[in-house]
Amino acid sequence: MNIPRNWGDPELNLMNQIDIIGTLSGGDTSVGWCPSISENSGIYRGHIEDEAARELYPNVDMAQSGWVYPSGTAEEVDGGYELTGVGSLDLDLTIAID
Repeated sequence: MNIPRNWGDPELNLMNQIDIIGTLSGGDTSVGWCPSISENSGIYRGHIEDEAARELYPNVDMAQSGWVYPSGTAEEVDGGYELTGVGSLDLDLTIAID
């Protein structure tokens, strides 16, 4: 729902997403929980360079199952990146497998 428009998705605003997830949750809250978690994929795609996003998510059907809360910096160094700061990572592998 919030995958960037340049990927061919509607890139819905937050209120439209909440309305859709609320409707899905009307009969069974777990039905709404799944798309609410996978919506992170679209958010992250819109906040990183397009080339990197397309490498991480080769098609629009790929969902990220987890949350990343970065609070630091990444500096390019020989052979990769050096990360500083703290953050948390929350994975939901049951959705990733489905």
